[in-house]
Amino acid sequence: MQTIILQVLVFQLCFLVVYEALLRKETFFNWNRGYLLITSIISLVLPFIKLKSFSKVIPSEFFVNLPAVILGEEKVDSPAILENLNTVAENTNSITFSMLWIWYAGILVFGCVLFFKLYKIWRFKRSSNSIQKNGYSIITLKNSEDAFSFLKSIFLGDQIESAQKESILKHEKVHVEEKHTLDLLWFEILRIVFWFNPLVYIYQKRITEVHEFIADKSASKQQQNYYESLLAKTFNIAQFSIVNQFYSSSLIKK
Repeated sequence: MQTIILQVLVFQLCFLVVYEALLRKETFFNWNRGYLLITSIISLVLPFIKLKSFSKVIPSEFFVNLPAVILGEEKVDSPAILENLNTVAENTNSITFSMLWIWYAGILVFGCVLFFKLYKIWRFKRSSNSIQKNGYSIITLKNSEDAFSFLKSIFLGDQIESAQKESILKHEKVHVEEKHTLDLLWFEILRIVFWFNPLVYIYQKRITEVHEFIADKSASKQQQNYYESLLAKTFNIAQFSIVNQFYSSSLIKK
């Protein structure tokens, strides 16, 4: 298991280095989105393919004869050597068992965090007024300036100025139509399973950037003064990793 996890980390690192060096500054946003999604999946598959090919290339006789060549029959029969080998094996198994339980505990904690996020969105939907549109719904958040989308729902704060709502709605409609929430949920699952892996967080940050660029590009084609409207208002919105939020100062600067 440790070998597989290590290989996943290596593949993810290689894919991210390629992305940072060659693709991130390019404006082929849909291609970048596809690259991030596909490589995040490939990095999970490649270790298993490599392990299978490795076992086919090396003959089974090698595995049978190797212990005899290294240890020798006389050394293996020595009680002291056998006792030391058993002790090492027991210690290794104990460490592996402890690491597995720490991993499982992390999965449980981060799984609960995702459940809380989903529950919070569900409460927003239940406690707010909604209007059904063609293929999506607009949900008004009371006493709020927040703006974000999740699956087929667009959440708009009732304190957002009317002049800004048109721009925000066009932006968030792109997230809904492009199904960006599914990408975010996929990386949330990766964060749960590989909660100890910083590369997954980088992956999620990069896919979020690409989502915003895609939405801005599409919205600006529909509205001539989109960017002027975008820069006219600054929203104070907390980070919420499973929704597509309208505002991010660093992304607007880019």
